[in-house]
Amino acid sequence: MITKRIIFIIVIFIMTNNCLFSQMRKNGKLVNIKNATPQMIVNALAGEYQEKGYRSNSSIKFDKQGNFKLLYVYDKPDEYSKLIGATIPGMYYKRIVSGKLSLFDAGFTRYNNIGNVQPKNKYGEPVTDNLYVRYYIVLNGTDESGNSHTMCGQVYQRFDDQYMYGWVVSFTRDVPNCGCSCESGDSKNREVTLPYIEIR
Repeated sequence: MITKRIIFIIVIFIMTNNCLFSQMRKNGKLVNIKNATPQMIVNALAGEYQEKGYRSNSSIKFDKQGNFKLLYVYDKPDEYSKLIGATIPGMYYKRIVSGKLSLFDAGFTRYNNIGNVQPKNKYGEPVTDNLYVRYYIVLNGTDESGNSHTMCGQVYQRFDDQYMYGWVVSFTRDVPNCGCSCESGDSKNREVTLPYIEIR
């Protein structure tokens, strides 16, 4: 009786651990973004992200309904110019922008570099290093002063000869067919931009 009870407990323990391990593997598995629906992107984005730039700092959070809240701080200190022999005034402003995101189909592949040229290895041989852009993302919101802001980006995934990487959101200046004007980070016009986000 005791032996049967021990065997039963061991079996239950193994089954439970196998289920937990399978679930961990499932949760940790990278998903090919080509198969991602808009809601999958929204669900994956839910959370908070930060980016520290040269003169700007961003903190943004999303919920699973596609709402967002962004804190954007631009801080350029005063600088003395030897050329004109005077101090050039700096600039500081803070924006808290709240709104909702929209996704637009993209579905194209580009090379993983600024010039969008075929990558090569050290021997000059072409290699696979591509970004598959699944969606354009547009964030429309209003700041605490009632000013409207439109921030745009691309949602993509990197593929090379060996690996498939995580999903990423990065800034872009243009979204075709959305009928929107994307802010480009022009400090003179106190524009706000979308931070770089590693989703998963």
